[in-house]
Amino acid sequence: MYKSDRDFKLWDYRVSHGQLLLRSPMSPDHHTNVDIQFFGVELICLPTFMHGIRLRLFNGDERHSDARRHAHEYVGKVFSCNDNGDALVIAAGCRVLENTMDIFESSLFSIHYSEDRPLGTVLARSEK
Repeated sequence: MYKSDRDFKLWDYRVSHGQLLLRSPMSPDHHTNVDIQFFGVELICLPTFMHGIRLRLFNGDERHSDARRHAHEYVGKVFSCNDNGDALVIAAGCRVLENTMDIFESSLFSIHYSEDRPLGTVLARSEK
């Protein structure tokens, strides 16, 4: 679904909307942020920092043992964030955005953004 060698951090979580944001922030080497947004989040099993990311959607047969253990409790999709499947999120869906937001701005649900001020360019998204 999406792969990058950039560094990502657990950046924001909105309890009220069940949204999670992983961000690779702008730096001298990178002039944009890369935001991975998850929505309808049911389970988070992630480190707070990841050097590189490989985001992929598990199918029902591949579910990681941690997710499989409680699979009957979740209705969301299982997203792996690394090659060995031990960093995962169970959520309704996700999308990857590239943007130039300030370090203190979040691309999660916000009343401050509209079509006149978009959240960024969509690089990838889970199937609907």
